[in-house]
Amino acid sequence: TIRDYVHMLRGHIEKEDLVLYRMAEAKLPEAVRAEIDRRYEALAEEQRGASELGEALGAELVVAR
Repeated sequence: TIRDYVHMLRGHIEKEDLVLYRMAEAKLPEAVRAEIDRRYEALAEEQRGASELGEALGAELVVAR
């Protein structure tokens, strides 16, 4: 059933978060981790900007009607 699938996915994600990502972090050199963090932050900022732009454009469309 869908509940079983959701349960399986949650367990899988938990294992990734608690085991696999920590193992990968322990193996990656500090410079690589820093670059991953930098790229993640740049992408997150880009997405925040796109979201804010979309909200502003949506508000303009509402006002224009």
